[in-house]
Amino acid sequence: MISPDHNFIFCENAKELSIKGANYFIDCVSESINKSACFNVALSGGSTPKALYYLLSKNDYNKNIEWKKVHFFWGDERAVPAHDEESNFRMAFEILLKQIDIPQSNIHRIKGELIEEAAQLYSRELEENIKIKKEGMPVFDLIILGLGSDGHTASLFPGSEAINEKHLPVTSVYVEKLDSTRITMTPPVIKAAKNVLIVVSGKEKATVLNEIMAEDHPVNKYPLNLVNECTGKVTWLIDKDASGKLSMKNFE
Repeated sequence: MISPDHNFIFCENAKELSIKGANYFIDCVSESINKSACFNVALSGGSTPKALYYLLSKNDYNKNIEWKKVHFFWGDERAVPAHDEESNFRMAFEILLKQIDIPQSNIHRIKGELIEEAAQLYSRELEENIKIKKEGMPVFDLIILGLGSDGHTASLFPGSEAINEKHLPVTSVYVEKLDSTRITMTPPVIKAAKNVLIVVSGKEKATVLNEIMAEDHPVNKYPLNLVNECTGKVTWLIDKDASGKLSMKNFE
């Protein structure tokens, strides 16, 4: 079961979800820059965040963000080079990053093509570029997460050993059912973030979302249950299709 203390925002459709997500992003940037003159965000891959990134690249949103004070990181990446069609970096770069005025030094991609070495290198990247730490873990101003229809978030899959990682900020994982290696931030990093935004859209997510939210659901079945242990603010953006199997009385 997910904590009722989280902030739940239900949207009529995917378009409204993207608009609310873009506005939330702007609010987080403004708040962080006012306090520390810098904003560190970890992006998610997937189709749902893609629409949010597209909005942020447009002038109505673009002009309201001090991009030179924003540093982009990634929550996970496939073991592919930056130009690969499967790359989470490539998606965000094509949709958002190359559309805005941002220094190259503010873009911190995971070098997925290096596979095993990529996790160590990215751990070092976080250590060197994110100064605020909590229990040895980098503290992001915002981490954006999605939800797969199989219940994974970032590249933390149900049953994966990475879910139990407590000491490394980044690790590589082999996903047997996909015959694929991924590099992912670990639960301690997510739990330490100041803000976590979870975006869930589409009918194909309804069943797994209902299981995650259910009162009688085992807390260790799906990785997203880890957000119950977050020390910062957790916000859920859920569209009508994804919420179709939820009992809405639990959110009243």
